[in-house]
Amino acid sequence: FGYHLSTPGQVEHKWIVATLSGDHFGGPDGIDFDANGNLIAANWGAGCLEVFDADECLMRRIDLPFSKPSNVHFAGPDSTRLLVTEHDSNGLGALDYGTK
Repeated sequence: FGYHLSTPGQVEHKWIVATLSGDHFGGPDGIDFDANGNLIAANWGAGCLEVFDADECLMRRIDLPFSKPSNVHFAGPDSTRLLVTEHDSNGLGALDYGTK
């Protein structure tokens, strides 16, 4: 959900920023923004990351080799390597994300 902050500690105008794909238990977990300002959401239960543009439209789906991604974080000197925690084997994956 998104909210407008009217004053410190006061929120107004709640809206749904994006709806993740899939008919499964889970949903959005960890999020981050790429260098272009796109929102990356770990889709727990769907085994993917979903990337939304500034207009809140799905622009990219990245399928992963595990079903329960839980968090995302950029690493490396140019922030193009994406680290993804997962809960199938409680591991840490990495992928070259680049920018689109």
